[in-house]
This record gives sequence, C-alpha cells and structure tokens, in this order.
Amino acid sequence: MTLTIQIDEDLARQLAREAGREGVDSQEYARRLIEEKVGRLKSTPPNSATLELLAQWDCEDATDDAAEIARREEQLKELKMALNENRGSGRTPFP
Repeated sequence: MTLTIQIDEDLARQLAREAGREGVDSQEYARRLIEEKVGRLKSTPPNSATLELLAQWDCEDATDDAAEIARREEQLKELKMALNENRGSGRTPFP
C-alpha cells in the first residue's frame, strides 16, 4: 500500500534527523514507526505490562503454607474492617 501524507516542515526535519540517526531515509523511518505503533496495537492488549507485573507478583507471593494463608486472610479481614470503619456514609463497600 502506498500512503501519502502532508506534514509540516519542522516535523519533516525532525523525521529526517531521526532517520539519519538510524541510518535510513525518512520514508523508511516513517514506515518503521507506523509499523511499530500499529503492530503493537494489534498484538499487545491494553494494560498488558501491568497485567504481566501483577501476574509476576502473584507468582512471587504464591504459597501453600496453611499458616501463611491464614495470616494473609486475617490481615485482609482486618484491612476491610478498617476501611469500612472509616466510611462516613455508613455504607460498607468491603463486606
């Protein structure tokens, strides 16, 4: 596909400068930028980096130790109670 776009002179100079740093002409550099951006949108779901980090943390914190699981559940219960106590409306968002 051939695509023709109009860009202002300042942007054209910036494009040419960056293309020169990469050792390619402006057209090739623009093609790479578009391919990188559009390809990333197609292949990478939104928030994938955040989801990967959360999954990594889950793996790091995983345990089958019953005592540790009980401690964590108690800690979560206490957190919910503390959050509910500080609600002025009386509504308890964390049952």
